Amino acid sequence: FSPRCPLVSIRSKMFRSALSLLRPAAAGFRSYSAAAESDAMKVIAARKQELLSLHWNHVPDFAIADIKADAIKYADDADANVATAAKNLLAGVECAEVGESFLGHLYNLRLSVSDQLSDVDGSCSDKAALPAEVDEGVKSAFSSYAQMLEEVGGDRDIERKVERELGRQLLLLKQQLHIENFRYEYASIHPSGFSNCSD
Repeated sequence: FSPRCPLVSIRSKMFRSALSLLRPAAAGFRSYSAAAESDAMKVIAARKQELLSLHWNHVPDFAIADIKADAIKYADDADANVATAAKNLLAGVECAEVGESFLGHLYNLRLSVSDQLSDVDGSCSDKAALPAEVDEGVKSAFSSYAQMLEEVGGDRDIERKVERELGRQLLLLKQQLHIENFRYEYASIHPSGFSNCSD
């Protein structure tokens, strides 16, 4: 005589059988999800390399259109890793898109600052002596650059790209000026114009 109820035993066997049927399906779903994430990350990684290979002083629309399209496509992906990588890529794309105009702005600022200098050697120790519009332009340039660094800060490769493409030119402008409280005003900008990771 068995103390167990036959009905309970039958149900137990049925439950175990059902689980055995579900396990392969669950494993297959996990495998599919992992494969989908892997494929998406491969696309993003490839697009990032394309972005890093461009020179941002002139970025044709056709050269960046596909990169931007894929970044937007995966920015809202259900997988957090994919979405984060895509958002970092998109931030880099946006920096590249304004790269030419930003560099042009820096060049014009450097000319304007030079025009205001009275020293023969081209140095300037008094930023307050600059006209208001030039002073505001300098502040705007450093603020914009600091914001770019913050937006791409999640990806060190893209951050280094921003520093090398745009930061070097900003450094030339900074060398013309003495900016008080620089580290306080622009905490995300390394004193040399780059972060430690790109030195």
